[in-house]
Amino acid sequence: MWEIYGLEIWIDDLMIPVALAIAGITAWTDLKPMLPHLMGKVSYEKSPGGGRISNRILLLGLGLGVAWHLFTWFWLWIGGDLYSANMLAGRSVSYWGHVAINTGISFALGFLLWTLGLWAAGDGKLFGLLSLLLPLAAYHDNYLTWFPSFVLFFNTFIAVFAILLLEFSTRLMIQVRQGGPGYLGQVMEKAVTALKENKAMVLKLLVLFLGIFTTIRLLRHFMRLVLDMGFGDINKTMIYVILFMLFKPVTKLLKYKPTIWVASAIVIGYGIWAFVFDPTGEAKHHLTDIGALALSIILFRFAYDAYLKATDERLISATLLRVKMVLSDETVRKFKERDEFYRQRLRPLEPDGLLPSQVEAIHEWYEENDPDGTIGIARTLPFAPALFIGAIITVVVRGLLLVF
Repeated sequence: MWEIYGLEIWIDDLMIPVALAIAGITAWTDLKPMLPHLMGKVSYEKSPGGGRISNRILLLGLGLGVAWHLFTWFWLWIGGDLYSANMLAGRSVSYWGHVAINTGISFALGFLLWTLGLWAAGDGKLFGLLSLLLPLAAYHDNYLTWFPSFVLFFNTFIAVFAILLLEFSTRLMIQVRQGGPGYLGQVMEKAVTALKENKAMVLKLLVLFLGIFTTIRLLRHFMRLVLDMGFGDINKTMIYVILFMLFKPVTKLLKYKPTIWVASAIVIGYGIWAFVFDPTGEAKHHLTDIGALALSIILFRFAYDAYLKATDERLISATLLRVKMVLSDETVRKFKERDEFYRQRLRPLEPDGLLPSQVEAIHEWYEENDPDGTIGIARTLPFAPALFIGAIITVVVRGLLLVF
């Protein structure tokens, strides 16, 4: 450790500028092609879209990360101090075990989110790389034993929502200036309409999420008291984000009736324990707590989806469709109704956008069936800048920006 102008500087801190530099370069690479659209100079459909994150930059970062950890191994071997290693001294898993587990989970999560269509492949690889580059000490205020880089993951999505909020506010001001003060009301009206039209599904979702939360709480209690597996640091913040991200896959479980019956049985059983047999009253508090959490996820996700549908879908001429554009959910649903064409010409649809062969197939279909037709595309924004902002937040705060 060195003291410079009153600041404690550890050797861990030397890698932080490198991690931020890699994140900044990839953020700029991803954002630069979108600047003409973001500055209002060209429409979205005429914009080239987000740039591709260079594999060379990612490989450079990977090489630096491996070299750094080899150096820190040598540093510790000769008796040097490492804040991250000191912080984790006495734990059942070694410092290097923490590094390996954290990096492995981060790359696996990036791959999972890519398969779910939530991230492009480059974004997933960048997240795993930043998890390798950032020292574990960067998370010391909210250190999660098995997955400390969840802090980076959560802070990144805080940045995403902040960007969306800023964009929404800007659009709202533009709409009001152009004589459309009812814009916000229209978005909220769509959210309320969606809730009214899907009351039965909302109720089923509530039961399902209550069942999930109750099961998680019971498993955490069992692991803590019986197995002592160290999962006590899995907090509501982590569970909330995970279930928000997995909202659509969880929703698909509703088509299986046994899912609702099992979830109902869990909730009813826990409710009986809470109101009849628990002398402490803690179970009632837990039930209210998880109920509010489950309902908030459902309502927020409906509002979020309504916002995306109102602002992030564009109808363009089919002739303007280009490589890397992403089809809207409604467009994908319509193509799925044409089962043979979808299976033979379009599958699989990647989160990175349309491939040249898929664009050609869609152009051919429209030429034969609807020459003057329009097609819905989802407006996407580069994600690497949010990862860059999330990394900065993590380094500054040294933990979660928000905890609930």
